[in-house]
Amino acid sequence: MTDAGRDIVGPMVLAAWDDFLALVEPLDFGAPSRLPGWRVHDVCIHLGAWPEHDALAGGLASAREGHLDRLPDSEQINTDLVSTYRDVPRQEVLDALVLARDNAAAYFSQPDASLATAPTGSRGRPAPGSFCGALFLKGYISAQ
Repeated sequence: MTDAGRDIVGPMVLAAWDDFLALVEPLDFGAPSRLPGWRVHDVCIHLGAWPEHDALAGGLASAREGHLDRLPDSEQINTDLVSTYRDVPRQEVLDALVLARDNAAAYFSQPDASLATAPTGSRGRPAPGSFCGALFLKGYISAQ
């Protein structure tokens, strides 16, 4: 699946986002998550699009520059985001999630498919698959 193009992956990513949004909307954001020390609120912060960090926009910029083999330190990004947005209202976090979904929809609606099969990487190591496949996996995992 990670080698599939945007015509296959796009609808799957958006369906995963829609499922995730429907799942998370009624949740108690103060409840603990499966991640030690993280509440539902914190997990949702991690998945949202924020002014200083939008994973899709960052991934696209890196891909266009040919740097997907050297991704930023996601642990530090997560720590910073959760620290910054830990106390924002629930609706602001939901809005950030909807923005992340809308950004994915905008990406898949663009006619430029030049990055659809750009190779992805993780922490300096090449990873199999495509940029679209990576988006699908992120969306799918988020919906679980």
